[in-house]
Amino acid sequence: MKTFLIILLVISGFPCLAQDARTCRIIFLGKSMEVPGEAFLFNGMTSRKVTLRNKQFSEVIGLPAGEITLSLCPGEVRSPEQMPAGAPSVKIAAGDTDFYLVITSDTQNQVLPVRLEAIGANGSPKAGETLWLNRSEHVIRANLGEESLDIAPLQSVVSLAPLKESGYFAAEFQYQIAPREPWLPIMKKSWWFDSTSRNVGFIISKGPRLPEIFAVRDRR
Repeated sequence: MKTFLIILLVISGFPCLAQDARTCRIIFLGKSMEVPGEAFLFNGMTSRKVTLRNKQFSEVIGLPAGEITLSLCPGEVRSPEQMPAGAPSVKIAAGDTDFYLVITSDTQNQVLPVRLEAIGANGSPKAGETLWLNRSEHVIRANLGEESLDIAPLQSVVSLAPLKESGYFAAEFQYQIAPREPWLPIMKKSWWFDSTSRNVGFIISKGPRLPEIFAVRDRR
């Protein structure tokens, strides 16, 4: 497995130390027609072409160690001096060796109409667990199997594995319009649980409509 990871990082063109490999995966939430299907991710030294998939994870991307700034550009960038002014960027702390790069639309950016957000995942969630990101203005109550948890607006929380082995489980979500108000239903479904994958769950505001809720598996 370690040999495979070394090969993957070398092929990626983003140098990493095998023992302290830093990786990320990219996901685009609500990709619009104005955003191209590909762009170049610049890490301060080199850039690589990445596919901007809507609600799907990109390939695992290897990155150099230390504090870096990641930028997304419509064309290849070979040095910081070539970076277009105003390109969407995000700073990555030296301690963040495993994270997700979440992309959302930003029509105000003239270089590339997107915004970048780095979500740390240093050892959490583990396989079978789910990192929930509430990007709505409501408190969300998630009943996942036998576990119940509340996720505050614009906050994140990790839920435990709903089952001991892979299988279907009941997933129910509710929200509150205001504190002390009754819980209102959003959806109730039977979801497939993969005990070998960690997951990232997204709760996305849809304005006057109910929040959109979905989860993406990160199998490595």
